Amino acid sequence: MRDLVRAREAASEDLRKKRQQLQSFLLRHGRIFTGRRSGSAAHLRWLAAQKFEHPAQQIVFQDLVDAERAANERLAAFERHIEELLPEWSMAPFVAAYQALRGVSLIVGVSVSSVQRIWPAHGLQPHRMRQFKLSNDPEFVAKLRDIVGLYVSPPAHAVVLSLDEKSQIQALDRTQPGLPIK
Repeated sequence: MRDLVRAREAASEDLRKKRQQLQSFLLRHGRIFTGRRSGSAAHLRWLAAQKFEHPAQQIVFQDLVDAERAANERLAAFERHIEELLPEWSMAPFVAAYQALRGVSLIVGVSVSSVQRIWPAHGLQPHRMRQFKLSNDPEFVAKLRDIVGLYVSPPAHAVVLSLDEKSQIQALDRTQPGLPIK
């Protein structure tokens, strides 16, 4: 599974590079997509409508579009393989627990050294706890048991990370009066 996740990560990086090459080519020729997101259906329609005067430019453009499409298909294939093999994997219950978190849909391979480098770089100190708020979620006890179970008996050769959205900060921003403008 680790090899599949790493291959997916490499395919994702390859797709990012292909998109960057295509965007650089378009920018060099004064073509700028004004929509919201590259890769969207609107962006693909916009790309299909692009025509260049010189045949060499059109050939390069089409090659870049085809390369991005192939990289996208490669990434999707790795994601399908991971999803197919995931139920048979010995770590499947722990993956299901991570997938229960909001926004987590697939495993992402991150090494311990990467985590140890990223946390200090962003001033993160997850081991320090300042306060604890009890949730009024009716499924809180079941969720708490799942999370505490990961800490009490973590999977072999795994790193257990805890993430908090800090949604209460947004609520505080709206309820606190603003500072006077000088």
